[in-house]
Amino acid sequence: MVFWGAMVSAEGPQQVRPKANNVLHVSNACLDAGAAPGAAATLLVEHGGARYAVASLREGGVQLCPLDLFFGPEGAKMSVKGKAKVYVTGYFEPSSFSEEEAMATTGPARKVRRKAAA
Repeated sequence: MVFWGAMVSAEGPQQVRPKANNVLHVSNACLDAGAAPGAAATLLVEHGGARYAVASLREGGVQLCPLDLFFGPEGAKMSVKGKAKVYVTGYFEPSSFSEEEAMATTGPARKVRRKAAA
């Protein structure tokens, strides 16, 4: 595993993309230690044409959010809505799929049926 980190701010989106034959595991989002009192930031991830809020942070409140996000070769864009910077950390891990296989598995979600309890 290899450490990865990025600073994301309201100034513009940050493209995140794993290295070849790797998966990027994003594990934490942390508010900038120098954030102004009461400053807030929402970390957004854009993936597959949609935007998702994955962490909402506020100085003096929740300043760290554990995450469990995995990005394959297609990567994603991260942005911040708010006045504070957010530091995002994680690590690269080797992928067990080839790049072509990984891209083929990113189709629409499937419904999963649960077996009735006997």
